Amino acid sequence: MEIKAPENLIVIPTYWASADGPQKNEEVVYDHPTLLDTEGTLARCVESLGILEGHDFDVLIVAGASTPEIQNEMARKTREIVRHARRSLAGHVYLFAEGDLDICREVIDELPPSGKSFVEVQGYSNIRNATLTLSSLIGAERVIMIDDDEYITDPHYLDKIVSKLGTRVGGKTVDGLAGRYVNPDGTWQTKREDESWATFWPKNHYINETYRQLLEGDELPELMETPMVFGGCLALTKHLYQRIPFDRRIPRGEDIDYLINARMFGYRFFMHRDLAIVHDPPPKPHSTWKLMRQDIVRFIYERLKLLEQVPMPNMDKVSLEDLEPYPAVFLDEDIMDRFFRTTNLLAIDYLSRGQTEDARECLENVAIAKEAHDRPRDSFTALVHLQEVWAQMHKGISQNKTCRERVRELLVH
Repeated sequence: MEIKAPENLIVIPTYWASADGPQKNEEVVYDHPTLLDTEGTLARCVESLGILEGHDFDVLIVAGASTPEIQNEMARKTREIVRHARRSLAGHVYLFAEGDLDICREVIDELPPSGKSFVEVQGYSNIRNATLTLSSLIGAERVIMIDDDEYITDPHYLDKIVSKLGTRVGGKTVDGLAGRYVNPDGTWQTKREDESWATFWPKNHYINETYRQLLEGDELPELMETPMVFGGCLALTKHLYQRIPFDRRIPRGEDIDYLINARMFGYRFFMHRDLAIVHDPPPKPHSTWKLMRQDIVRFIYERLKLLEQVPMPNMDKVSLEDLEPYPAVFLDEDIMDRFFRTTNLLAIDYLSRGQTEDARECLENVAIAKEAHDRPRDSFTALVHLQEVWAQMHKGISQNKTCRERVRELLVH
């Protein structure tokens, strides 16, 4: 029986870590990984899709592990969860874990240029690229991105996306459509940083302010162009996702970085004021200094990417003003000063609690930030090259029907 390409593909990355929690040898850091000995949130997420009305859809789940040692057990547990949770769904469910890598790499290697590196499952950006590459191989017209620590309570969630994605607003195409996260109690505000060390690093404050400007007020339109998106409530047209990759140098915050990249190539994102998904993650298992380390590397890299822009055909220059209030406030010229002040305060806080090793890691963060700031500047040219390779690969996928049919048969569960 032929498996048809879906009009709508809901993609869910799922992140796993050792049952013992974060390990020193972890190759990547995930904010909210599922520990191997816990039930996790994936089943709840998949089961919630059963309430969706109005449009058919398939589901793609891509599983990533924080260390290679747990990949086999992660794949086994993920398959078991999917086998039970998918019973409420009418469409096909595709599952991609470490054991499926070689199969898909062989298929992609038939296409010029080689796309092996775009089906890696280590790190946020790599997993996102894997979801988009597999979406292209499956043949999806629309990609609807949600995360495994979320669930849908609105039966019209998919209909709101289908009715707006790809339309035009004010002469601009809605290439990407974003919604907001809501908490289980129905509020949308992200918890603000109350700790004294966060005085110069009020990230959640600026996220809330951006949401407020986009969503509050009866006079605001249903769709507004946005400087901020979150990958757990985001939909992309095929025209966009086959042309723009996630930047693999970004350790976290890859969703907003994707918006920046896409803006440089002329694509626009809009916030839908009535599109929302419940975000109910488990506690973050990692130390604050580790998340701060990823943030500063990301913000420095993105700032350099903006500064290095040069005029090129079919590209737009993205300014800080285009990204206000968030993430612009962390891409400005005072970013290093903000980070150093915050790191000092965080180290003092650790020392006051007797956590000397964590305080030492804060000092290491300073060295890492300086190195990131002073390294050779090639972030913009690297993005341009990455986009060329990505677009050529997806052009090959679009022209190879046999390849797409083979992948659908291999991954369907």
